[in-house]
Amino acid sequence: MARYYGQGSTLQGGDYLFDQLWWTHGVRVSARIRESYFNDDDDIYIPNYLRGVGWVDSKLSHKVNDYRTGGAVRLFDSARPSKKYGQSLSTVDGDGDSDLGAPNDGCGGPGKNIRFFGLSCLLCPHGRLCVLILHIHLLTHRPRLRRKTREQLPELQLARPSSIIQDGDRSCPDDAFDGGIMTFDFREPIEFIKTISFLNIERSDTPDITIFYEGTKTTVIDAPFTDKNGFVSIPFKTSLYKLVSRIEVKIFNSGVVTSLEYPYCAKTPTTAISVKKYAGPSNLCSQSGIPSMQDVFYDIPKNTQWAYCYQISIPSNSEECLYDITLSDSASVGGIGSFLVTKTSEMLCPGEVRYIAGLTRSSSQVTVESTEAAVQGYGYYSGTLVSGRDSAMVRSRLNNK
Repeated sequence: MARYYGQGSTLQGGDYLFDQLWWTHGVRVSARIRESYFNDDDDIYIPNYLRGVGWVDSKLSHKVNDYRTGGAVRLFDSARPSKKYGQSLSTVDGDGDSDLGAPNDGCGGPGKNIRFFGLSCLLCPHGRLCVLILHIHLLTHRPRLRRKTREQLPELQLARPSSIIQDGDRSCPDDAFDGGIMTFDFREPIEFIKTISFLNIERSDTPDITIFYEGTKTTVIDAPFTDKNGFVSIPFKTSLYKLVSRIEVKIFNSGVVTSLEYPYCAKTPTTAISVKKYAGPSNLCSQSGIPSMQDVFYDIPKNTQWAYCYQISIPSNSEECLYDITLSDSASVGGIGSFLVTKTSEMLCPGEVRYIAGLTRSSSQVTVESTEAAVQGYGYYSGTLVSGRDSAMVRSRLNNK
């Protein structure tokens, strides 16, 4: 799993893609650069977004644009393909790639535009409307080209932002010159594919589209040539490829996937968190020590020390990790107050448990009150805030008096 909480709710040109769309669009998008063509999925590059740092590569611990990495899927703003056209991430002349501009006279390419358009809708269960989705270009705003053009074809609005395999030696968005494999893994098999669209297929070695469907079946389709700035949308017969589990696009040189259309109804993962508040000897707050602590109340022996212990867990049947998890306990004696369970770059995932030790107190420091501990966190995919509560108390044995 990649990590990019804090990235912002709207994807835009320059952002990297991996599994942000796992529930909303039912897909994970990854890539391997050309040198890794014959390697397995362990060689995909996984981008992470860290607060205060930006995008980094989790596999090699280098910045994702480092020449030693490359190969991550990145969104490319075809309306602002280079510094010349107002690309804010391009810092010097020559940065970016005007060949990847949406097809129009202003981008200078001779590309032809092959149009097969039309929009369909489906009804999901219970009559809920579901559009054919993963229009990557619909995930952001639609800025205008800053340079006037003699003609702005309809594809100008349809081809941004596009998805590229990031070149490893550039920090600004630019596609890998020697291509690579872009992979779309679906969370559950999709019913069919409607279209896949490309921009800037400018050499004779056109992309191969491999479709994995109906369990073990595969088929390979060649994309047509478009030349620079050219656009093509390839339609599929919806009855031809059923229950598609994966699509691989092998790009042999420059080329951009602008959209992939298929039926999918957005889903929301189940999200939960729980806390159990224990009390007992101060040195037992761990998985092995918890059986010797008490969940409801603890009778503390004379002349001993005690502490609360908080067991925080994500149920194994939950469907997403949580971040920004906080614990609070306002007990006047022994309470931990407000405590940050996960650091800025951490998450707690289904089946994981964390133990937080409270403040150590002596047997003479006891208040006979049952106080609640509360925990809350945010779902990684859904952004949903969930919480849990539990109470415990400490009391003195009679022989303490």
